[in-house]
Amino acid sequence: MALGDTFVRQVKHTGKPSGDKYSDGGGMYLLVSAAGKYWRMDYRLDGKRRTLVWARASGRQAARGVTECASAEGATQLMWPAPLC
Repeated sequence: MALGDTFVRQVKHTGKPSGDKYSDGGGMYLLVSAAGKYWRMDYRLDGKRRTLVWARASGRQAARGVTECASAEGATQLMWPAPLC
């Protein structure tokens, strides 16, 4: 499923306490909770699971910017700490 501008703007929280995760591959996903929409990525460091929060998806510009940055740089190959594009 492609997480384009239209999808990000129109997706709604379904009521799950943990929120809803929507992924299109590459490790990044959109978390939709009652508090809002967030771009996140899970990774492992020293055998422990960690979550990196990229940005709050508040509209078209945020969705487009994060997806373009991830596709251009390869979200799993970014060096830490890395600027968002």
